[in-house]
Amino acid sequence: MSHAVADPNQPVPTEYVLEDDPSVHVANIELGITFYLADSMHWAQTGAVQALQHFLRLAPREFLLWYTTSRLDRWNRVTDTTLHEVSDAFSVDWLGKIRHGFELVLSDDVTSESTGFRYVEVDEQRVLRSSLLELTLPAHFDPALLMQLADAVFSLGPIYAAIGGYALRYNTALKGSAFTAAHGWAKRYLGLDMQDRERMPWLVRDKLPGVSWLNYVGAPWLEANALDANTLLSHTFVEPVKVSREHGGLRIVAGDAPTLGDLNHFASLAAYEELAHALGEHFVSTPPPLYGEFVRQDDAGAWFRRLLEPGDWR
Repeated sequence: MSHAVADPNQPVPTEYVLEDDPSVHVANIELGITFYLADSMHWAQTGAVQALQHFLRLAPREFLLWYTTSRLDRWNRVTDTTLHEVSDAFSVDWLGKIRHGFELVLSDDVTSESTGFRYVEVDEQRVLRSSLLELTLPAHFDPALLMQLADAVFSLGPIYAAIGGYALRYNTALKGSAFTAAHGWAKRYLGLDMQDRERMPWLVRDKLPGVSWLNYVGAPWLEANALDANTLLSHTFVEPVKVSREHGGLRIVAGDAPTLGDLNHFASLAAYEELAHALGEHFVSTPPPLYGEFVRQDDAGAWFRRLLEPGDWR
Protein backbone atom coordinates (compact mmCIF):
# COMPACT_ATOMS: atom_id res chain seq x y z
CA MET A 1 0.00 0.00 0.00
CA SER A 2 1.30 3.44 -0.88
CA HIS A 3 0.92 6.30 1.56
CA ALA A 4 0.77 9.82 0.15
CA VAL A 5 2.42 12.45 2.30
CA ALA A 6 1.02 15.52 3.97
CA ASP A 7 1.69 19.08 2.83
CA PRO A 8 5.51 19.48 2.74
CA ASN A 9 5.06 23.20 3.43
CA GLN A 10 3.84 22.35 6.94
CA PRO A 11 6.95 20.81 8.53
CA VAL A 12 6.63 18.93 11.78
CA PRO A 13 9.22 19.47 14.53
CA THR A 14 11.78 16.75 15.00
CA GLU A 15 11.38 14.23 17.77
CA TYR A 16 12.90 14.70 21.20
CA VAL A 17 15.29 11.97 22.35
CA LEU A 18 17.52 11.44 25.36
CA GLU A 19 20.78 13.30 24.90
CA ASP A 20 22.90 10.46 26.32
CA ASP A 21 20.95 7.74 24.49
CA PRO A 22 19.35 8.88 21.20
CA SER A 23 17.69 5.49 20.81
CA VAL A 24 15.27 6.45 23.59
CA HIS A 25 12.46 8.55 22.14
CA VAL A 26 10.92 10.90 24.70
CA ALA A 27 8.30 12.79 22.71
CA ASN A 28 7.22 13.36 19.12
CA ILE A 29 4.41 14.89 17.10
CA GLU A 30 2.45 12.59 14.79
CA LEU A 31 -0.97 12.20 13.23
CA GLY A 32 -3.11 10.64 15.92
CA ILE A 33 -6.57 10.21 17.33
CA THR A 34 -7.75 9.25 20.80
CA PHE A 35 -11.11 7.53 21.30
CA TYR A 36 -12.78 7.51 24.71
CA LEU A 37 -14.92 4.39 24.55
CA ALA A 38 -18.38 3.76 26.00
CA ASP A 39 -19.81 0.31 26.76
CA SER A 40 -16.53 -1.33 27.63
CA MET A 41 -18.06 -4.81 27.35
CA HIS A 42 -18.83 -4.23 23.67
CA TRP A 43 -15.26 -3.14 22.94
CA ALA A 44 -13.82 -6.01 24.97
CA GLN A 45 -15.91 -8.59 23.11
CA THR A 46 -15.72 -7.40 19.50
CA GLY A 47 -15.04 -3.70 18.99
CA ALA A 48 -11.36 -3.55 19.91
CA VAL A 49 -10.29 -6.52 17.82
CA GLN A 50 -12.27 -5.16 14.86
CA ALA A 51 -10.51 -1.81 15.30
CA LEU A 52 -7.18 -3.65 15.30
CA GLN A 53 -8.10 -5.43 12.08
CA HIS A 54 -8.85 -2.08 10.42
CA PHE A 55 -5.56 -0.71 11.69
CA LEU A 56 -3.56 -3.67 10.41
CA ARG A 57 -5.22 -3.32 7.03
CA LEU A 58 -4.57 0.40 6.62
CA ALA A 59 -1.46 1.23 8.64
CA PRO A 60 2.06 0.70 7.24
CA ARG A 61 2.81 -2.93 8.06
CA GLU A 62 6.57 -2.40 7.76
CA PHE A 63 6.43 0.06 10.68
CA LEU A 64 4.69 -2.31 13.10
CA LEU A 65 7.64 -3.98 14.76
CA TRP A 66 6.78 -4.59 18.42
CA TYR A 67 3.88 -5.44 20.68
CA THR A 68 3.27 -5.92 24.36
CA THR A 69 0.35 -6.27 26.75
CA SER A 70 -0.16 -5.69 30.44
CA ARG A 71 0.09 -9.48 30.84
CA LEU A 72 3.62 -9.58 29.43
CA ASP A 73 6.86 -8.43 31.03
CA ARG A 74 8.60 -7.69 27.72
CA TRP A 75 8.11 -6.43 24.19
CA ASN A 76 7.74 -9.12 21.52
CA ARG A 77 8.94 -8.74 17.96
CA VAL A 78 6.22 -8.72 15.29
CA THR A 79 6.88 -10.78 12.17
CA ASP A 80 4.66 -12.17 9.45
CA THR A 81 4.49 -15.43 11.38
CA THR A 82 3.79 -13.84 14.78
CA LEU A 83 1.34 -11.13 13.72
CA HIS A 84 -1.57 -13.39 14.68
CA GLU A 85 -0.36 -13.24 18.30
CA VAL A 86 -1.38 -9.59 18.46
CA SER A 87 -5.01 -10.39 17.64
CA ASP A 88 -4.88 -13.48 19.85
CA ALA A 89 -3.94 -11.25 22.80
CA PHE A 90 -7.52 -10.00 22.88
CA SER A 91 -9.04 -13.44 23.34
CA VAL A 92 -6.58 -15.51 25.34
CA ASP A 93 -8.19 -16.53 28.65
CA TRP A 94 -11.13 -14.22 27.95
CA LEU A 95 -14.05 -15.52 30.03
CA GLY A 96 -16.71 -12.94 29.25
CA LYS A 97 -15.53 -10.43 31.84
CA ILE A 98 -13.93 -7.04 31.45
CA ARG A 99 -10.17 -7.29 31.93
CA HIS A 100 -9.93 -4.18 34.07
CA GLY A 101 -6.63 -2.43 33.34
CA PHE A 102 -5.72 -4.66 30.39
CA GLU A 103 -3.55 -2.82 27.84
CA LEU A 104 -2.24 -3.77 24.41
CA VAL A 105 0.29 -1.72 22.46
CA LEU A 106 1.42 -2.39 18.89
CA SER A 107 4.12 0.03 17.80
CA ASP A 108 7.12 0.84 15.67
CA ASP A 109 9.13 1.74 18.78
CA VAL A 110 9.17 0.55 22.39
CA THR A 111 9.57 4.07 23.79
CA SER A 112 7.37 6.59 21.94
CA GLU A 113 5.54 5.55 18.80
CA SER A 114 5.22 7.23 15.42
CA THR A 115 2.96 4.38 14.27
CA GLY A 116 0.88 2.59 16.83
CA PHE A 117 -2.29 1.03 18.19
CA ARG A 118 -2.90 1.43 21.93
CA TYR A 119 -5.94 -0.01 23.72
CA VAL A 120 -6.71 0.23 27.43
CA GLU A 121 -9.69 -1.72 28.80
CA VAL A 122 -11.57 -0.44 31.85
CA ASP A 123 -14.52 -1.88 33.74
CA GLU A 124 -16.95 1.03 34.04
CA GLN A 125 -18.86 -0.88 36.71
CA ARG A 126 -15.81 -0.51 38.95
CA VAL A 127 -14.65 3.03 38.14
CA LEU A 128 -16.15 6.05 36.37
CA ARG A 129 -13.46 5.98 33.72
CA SER A 130 -13.67 5.19 30.01
CA SER A 131 -11.68 2.65 28.07
CA LEU A 132 -9.25 4.21 25.60
CA LEU A 133 -8.15 3.56 22.04
CA GLU A 134 -5.30 5.55 20.55
CA LEU A 135 -4.23 5.31 16.89
CA THR A 136 -1.04 6.86 15.53
CA LEU A 137 0.40 7.38 12.04
CA PRO A 138 3.60 9.14 10.99
CA ALA A 139 3.23 12.91 10.73
CA HIS A 140 4.29 12.97 7.08
CA PHE A 141 1.50 10.61 5.98
CA ASP A 142 -1.63 11.77 4.19
CA PRO A 143 -4.12 12.86 6.89
CA ALA A 144 -6.88 11.27 4.81
CA LEU A 145 -5.62 7.90 6.03
CA LEU A 146 -6.14 8.96 9.65
CA MET A 147 -9.66 10.08 8.76
CA GLN A 148 -10.36 6.73 7.09
CA LEU A 149 -9.20 4.87 10.18
CA ALA A 150 -11.13 7.15 12.52
CA ASP A 151 -14.37 6.82 10.57
CA ALA A 152 -14.00 3.04 10.58
CA VAL A 153 -13.53 2.90 14.34
CA PHE A 154 -16.43 5.31 14.93
CA SER A 155 -18.69 2.86 13.11
CA LEU A 156 -17.70 -0.09 15.34
CA GLY A 157 -19.33 0.81 18.62
CA PRO A 158 -20.35 3.48 21.13
CA ILE A 159 -17.94 6.17 22.25
CA TYR A 160 -18.11 9.21 24.48
CA ALA A 161 -15.82 11.36 22.33
CA ALA A 162 -12.75 11.30 20.11
CA ILE A 163 -10.23 13.94 19.08
CA GLY A 164 -7.57 13.71 16.37
CA GLY A 165 -5.12 15.65 14.24
CA TYR A 166 -1.52 16.54 14.99
CA ALA A 167 -1.02 14.98 18.40
CA LEU A 168 1.69 14.49 21.00
CA ARG A 169 3.00 10.99 21.52
CA TYR A 170 5.20 10.43 24.53
CA ASN A 171 7.26 7.92 26.45
CA THR A 172 5.14 6.88 29.43
CA ALA A 173 8.27 6.28 31.51
CA LEU A 174 9.52 9.84 30.90
CA LYS A 175 6.36 11.94 31.09
CA GLY A 176 8.02 14.85 32.86
CA SER A 177 10.68 15.27 30.18
CA ALA A 178 8.17 14.59 27.40
CA PHE A 179 5.73 17.28 28.50
CA THR A 180 8.53 19.74 29.14
CA ALA A 181 9.51 19.34 25.48
CA ALA A 182 5.84 19.57 24.49
CA HIS A 183 5.44 22.78 26.48
CA GLY A 184 8.00 24.45 24.24
CA TRP A 185 6.40 23.05 21.09
CA ALA A 186 2.93 24.14 22.21
CA LYS A 187 4.02 27.76 22.53
CA ARG A 188 4.70 27.78 18.78
CA TYR A 189 2.31 25.11 17.45
CA LEU A 190 -1.13 26.04 18.75
CA GLY A 191 -2.78 23.26 16.76
CA LEU A 192 -0.91 20.54 18.65
CA ASP A 193 -3.23 18.38 20.73
CA MET A 194 -2.14 16.63 23.93
CA GLN A 195 -4.29 14.00 25.62
CA ASP A 196 -3.34 12.69 29.06
CA ARG A 197 -3.92 8.92 28.71
CA GLU A 198 -4.19 8.37 32.45
CA ARG A 199 -6.31 11.33 33.58
CA MET A 200 -8.56 12.46 30.74
CA PRO A 201 -10.50 9.14 30.60
CA TRP A 202 -11.94 10.02 34.02
CA LEU A 203 -13.47 13.25 32.71
CA VAL A 204 -15.03 12.56 29.30
CA ARG A 205 -18.30 10.91 30.29
CA ASP A 206 -19.88 14.36 30.69
CA LYS A 207 -17.33 16.79 29.21
CA LEU A 208 -15.37 17.08 25.96
CA PRO A 209 -11.56 16.75 25.74
CA GLY A 210 -11.14 19.82 23.52
CA VAL A 211 -11.23 20.14 19.74
CA SER A 212 -8.82 19.47 16.89
CA TRP A 213 -9.19 18.55 13.22
CA LEU A 214 -11.21 15.33 13.67
CA ASN A 215 -13.86 15.38 16.37
CA TYR A 216 -16.49 12.80 17.23
CA VAL A 217 -19.18 13.18 19.87
CA GLY A 218 -20.78 9.82 20.57
CA ALA A 219 -24.45 9.04 21.05
CA PRO A 220 -23.96 8.01 24.73
CA TRP A 221 -22.41 11.42 25.44
CA LEU A 222 -25.16 13.27 23.57
CA GLU A 223 -27.88 11.36 25.40
CA ALA A 224 -26.38 12.15 28.81
CA ASN A 225 -25.52 15.81 28.26
CA ALA A 226 -27.04 19.09 27.20
CA LEU A 227 -25.45 19.60 23.78
CA ASP A 228 -28.21 20.25 21.23
CA ALA A 229 -27.10 18.23 18.22
CA ASN A 230 -29.72 19.79 15.93
CA THR A 231 -28.54 23.29 16.75
CA LEU A 232 -24.95 22.33 15.97
CA LEU A 233 -26.00 20.59 12.73
CA SER A 234 -27.86 23.68 11.55
CA HIS A 235 -25.19 26.15 12.68
CA THR A 236 -23.65 28.21 9.88
CA PHE A 237 -19.89 28.22 10.33
CA VAL A 238 -17.77 30.90 8.65
CA GLU A 239 -14.78 28.57 8.39
CA PRO A 240 -14.90 25.12 6.71
CA VAL A 241 -16.33 23.17 9.64
CA LYS A 242 -18.41 20.18 8.60
CA VAL A 243 -20.86 18.60 11.03
CA SER A 244 -22.71 15.41 10.14
CA ARG A 245 -24.95 13.02 12.03
CA GLU A 246 -23.77 9.42 11.95
CA HIS A 247 -25.20 6.29 13.52
CA GLY A 248 -22.73 6.63 16.38
CA GLY A 249 -23.29 10.34 17.03
CA LEU A 250 -21.78 13.49 15.52
CA ARG A 251 -18.74 13.72 13.25
CA ILE A 252 -17.15 17.18 13.12
CA VAL A 253 -14.23 18.05 10.85
CA ALA A 254 -12.57 21.45 11.38
CA GLY A 255 -10.89 22.44 8.14
CA ASP A 256 -9.79 20.59 5.04
CA ALA A 257 -6.65 19.23 6.74
CA PRO A 258 -5.09 19.24 10.20
CA THR A 259 -2.86 22.15 11.06
CA LEU A 260 -0.15 22.72 13.63
CA GLY A 261 -1.07 26.40 13.71
CA ASP A 262 2.59 27.41 13.45
CA LEU A 263 2.86 30.95 14.83
CA ASN A 264 6.21 31.43 13.09
CA HIS A 265 4.50 30.93 9.73
CA PHE A 266 1.32 32.86 10.68
CA ALA A 267 -0.74 29.71 10.12
CA SER A 268 -4.48 30.08 10.57
CA LEU A 269 -6.34 28.22 13.30
CA ALA A 270 -9.64 29.87 12.45
CA ALA A 271 -11.59 26.63 11.91
CA TYR A 272 -10.33 25.15 15.20
CA GLU A 273 -11.11 28.39 17.03
CA GLU A 274 -14.62 28.70 15.61
CA LEU A 275 -15.42 25.12 16.58
CA ALA A 276 -13.94 25.66 20.04
CA HIS A 277 -16.26 28.62 20.57
CA ALA A 278 -19.23 26.54 19.44
CA LEU A 279 -18.42 23.72 21.88
CA GLY A 280 -16.41 25.50 24.59
CA GLU A 281 -19.13 25.44 27.24
CA HIS A 282 -18.95 21.63 27.10
CA PHE A 283 -15.17 21.38 27.53
CA VAL A 284 -13.66 19.76 30.60
CA SER A 285 -13.85 22.50 33.21
CA THR A 286 -10.72 21.53 35.13
CA PRO A 287 -8.33 19.84 32.69
CA PRO A 288 -5.52 17.57 33.84
CA PRO A 289 -2.43 19.47 35.05
CA LEU A 290 -0.20 17.49 32.64
CA TYR A 291 3.45 17.06 33.64
CA GLY A 292 6.90 18.62 33.60
CA GLU A 293 6.98 22.29 32.67
CA PHE A 294 3.19 22.49 32.67
CA VAL A 295 3.23 21.73 36.40
CA ARG A 296 6.07 24.12 37.10
CA GLN A 297 4.33 26.94 35.22
CA ASP A 298 0.85 25.91 36.37
CA ASP A 299 -0.47 26.66 32.88
CA ALA A 300 -2.06 23.44 31.61
CA GLY A 301 -5.46 25.15 31.91
CA ALA A 302 -4.31 28.09 29.82
CA TRP A 303 -3.03 25.69 27.17
CA PHE A 304 -6.29 23.70 27.19
CA ARG A 305 -8.30 26.89 26.58
CA ARG A 306 -5.83 28.40 24.10
CA LEU A 307 -8.38 28.31 21.25
CA LEU A 308 -10.93 30.16 23.40
CA GLU A 309 -8.64 32.57 25.25
CA PRO A 310 -5.41 32.73 23.20
CA GLY A 311 -4.06 35.72 25.10
CA ASP A 312 -3.75 33.72 28.31
CA TRP A 313 -1.49 31.14 26.63
CA ARG A 314 0.63 33.20 24.27
